[in-house]
Amino acid sequence: MIRTLITTLLLSLSCGIYAIQSLPQDMQLLVFTTQHYPITGMQSYPVTLYYIDSVDNLEQSSTFQLSSNPQQAEQQAHALIRSPEFKQYENQLKQAYTGLSQAFYLGVKKVPAIVFYHTAGVAQVVYGVTDIEQAVALFLQGKYQ
Repeated sequence: MIRTLITTLLLSLSCGIYAIQSLPQDMQLLVFTTQHYPITGMQSYPVTLYYIDSVDNLEQSSTFQLSSNPQQAEQQAHALIRSPEFKQYENQLKQAYTGLSQAFYLGVKKVPAIVFYHTAGVAQVVYGVTDIEQAVALFLQGKYQ
């Protein structure tokens, strides 16, 4: 029993090492998800992570809600634009829209999606998996779309 467990553990570790070495150098891992699907296993691979619900979350932020009074709203907007928080908000919004445009460009249909993107422009996607290492194993087995 213990011997089987140790053998299984060693095999899974060796498969993980093999998987890391098996990905081509020109490949990027792009991960598209939402706050509802946390991603794990990112420590083994360089990953670009996009939360595609970030735009909605940022736009719903209570910090940036304006008054319904047009004159007050204009004053609030001017003060907001001059505030240090706005620059951070603007950067977060740019990043969020970058994720949405990347997902659209790559044809991502649902989340979570882990995209294996070659610099030559070829992309394969593993859907429904939240663990990077599991997605890599599926990719190496040819189980992607």
